[in-house]
Amino acid sequence: MTRSTGIVLFVLLSLFANAQGDQQVRAKADALFDEKAYAEALPLYSQLVSLAPSDRVLNYKFGTCLLFGGTDKDKSIGHLKFATQDPAIPPDAWYWLGRAYHLNYQFKDAQAAYQRYQGTGSKKELEGFPIAALDKQCRNGQNLLSNLKEITVHNKVEVEDSEFFRFYELGDIGGKIVVLPEELKSTLDKKSKRRTLVYLPEKGGAIYFASYGKDGKTGLDIYRTELLSNGTFAVPVKLAGYVNTDQDEDFAFLHPDGRNFYFSSKGHNSMGGYDVFRSAFDKVSETFGPPENLDFAVNTPDDDLFYMTDGENKQACFASGRDSRQGKLHVYRVGTAQMPVVVTVMKGT
Repeated sequence: MTRSTGIVLFVLLSLFANAQGDQQVRAKADALFDEKAYAEALPLYSQLVSLAPSDRVLNYKFGTCLLFGGTDKDKSIGHLKFATQDPAIPPDAWYWLGRAYHLNYQFKDAQAAYQRYQGTGSKKELEGFPIAALDKQCRNGQNLLSNLKEITVHNKVEVEDSEFFRFYELGDIGGKIVVLPEELKSTLDKKSKRRTLVYLPEKGGAIYFASYGKDGKTGLDIYRTELLSNGTFAVPVKLAGYVNTDQDEDFAFLHPDGRNFYFSSKGHNSMGGYDVFRSAFDKVSETFGPPENLDFAVNTPDDDLFYMTDGENKQACFASGRDSRQGKLHVYRVGTAQMPVVVTVMKGT
């Protein structure tokens, strides 16, 4: 064998070995993607896209994973737009492009992408995503954009989503957050294996919690009970009036003043996932007034949960999926004072 032949053979073997390695990385990434472990698959697809930037399927999967990777959710739009230029791309790419626009407050573009997905996805595929609800959330978000506000963030920490309530600073709020006792769970609640959280006020009184109830036809609804003197709970009563919708409601908190009732809902005029709402409670009639969305000062197109304020209504704690990685939530400590935001939009090439 000549020297030149040996060099060529070495180069070919190196290329083959690299190709084999890339195939193994892609197989691992695809397996994680199929398992919906998007955050775990993200660095693998990042490596693969850097090696094959024109591969539209890789861009589709990389763009999707970016939505679950933390603070770079806006970067997903470019990759997903590029991927959807291929007519053969899986229909899910249009759904995830819609989610990318949605999470980045581009509600009209999100609606267009959702509609495109609706026109390309099969009946079975469409069953997996609530397109009608998402379209309504985009319309709500577009309306809420006219009232932008901001708040002062004193502290935030990213934690496991299953443990977020343990990171609330309740010293000046009082009470505690616990897991809902088994005796208050319906058969459907137990079957779902969902861990429901409930706020227990420091001085006793009414306890509000979420439940699927007997049939679950309207998703999670908020119920009221109280701890009796004999140590048992009163029969739970579903809140009547404005609070509950045909979507999920959860994470209820009645302020110590007995008037301001906060809860999270996917219904009403939510702009995406759970939004935080405030309803006025009338002690005399024991009724709740029309819920008010806390707007962009608190809410985002992602999930915003368990808003709780101190006795003087100066500071609040809540959890949010904004800028959070898959399986994580950020817990915020904020000032409640809201300041208007003036936004100038410049668009062009």
